[in-house]
Order: sequence, then C-alpha cells, then structure tokens
Amino acid sequence: MSVGTITGVFTRIQTEVGRPKAAKLELTCTAGAAGDANAHLYPATVINTLAALAALWDIRGMMIRSLKAIPDGDTPPTDGSSLTIKDEYGVDLLDGAGAEFIPSTGTAWTMNTIFPALITGDITLAITGNSVNSAAVTLVLELVGT
Repeated sequence: MSVGTITGVFTRIQTEVGRPKAAKLELTCTAGAAGDANAHLYPATVINTLAALAALWDIRGMMIRSLKAIPDGDTPPTDGSSLTIKDEYGVDLLDGAGAEFIPSTGTAWTMNTIFPALITGDITLAITGNSVNSAAVTLVLELVGT
C-alpha cells in the first residue's frame, strides 16, 4: 500500500564570483490517501536520490541554511506535525528544530545561523505526527556551499 509521495524540484541560484553557491530544493509532500493501509503517512525519503535532484547536482558539501513549511490550503497536515532530516549516521541535521514545525495554516520558517548542517552523504527526510489523509505540505530547503 502507498505511504504517500515526496517529490522535489531543485533550483541552482546564480551567485557572484567569490560568493558561496546557493540552491533551493522545493519538496512536495503528500500523505497516503484514505483506504490505504498507510493512510495519512508520509514516506521517509532519501533526498539526494530524488530523480529531479540527482540528475542536476550533487548536494554533498552544501549546508542546510534555512527551512520553510507551506501547508496546502485545501488539505493541510495536522497542526504541529514534525520532521527530521537525518544524515547517513542518523543524526538530525535540524537538531530538533523540526519538532512540531509544520503548521496547518500559515507558514513556518527556521534557519541555522551559527552552525549550518553540512551535508556529507545521503540525507533522509521523515514527517511524523500527521493524521490527515492525503495531507499536503511544501517544504523548501535553502542550501549554501563553498
């Protein structure tokens, strides 16, 4: 049975010579539909290997600078749903900032200004705490590199 889908659109951002590389990864996350054994669940997804990303650029060596959550206006997720982005060692690169981060209305934004999380291998996105069938949320990861 389906656990929903997570798809991505990757955009490189042109920067001046001498400035860090910048990129945006926009993820469309849709929970499982009613009638599925895994209704209302999102799949844990390795972000690096999404077809839209892997063919364009290797994100290893970049850092997660900020994260935005924009719930779907028609079928938003449960307010206070949580997310993690774990590295290949199981370490949450958000350092807990994704706990109860996703709103059901409005938008949410967080950034790491002191020690942005360096991506050194595959990173896995997981969303938990949702109980709404077919709930949708857009997550935007803004990445910087050297």
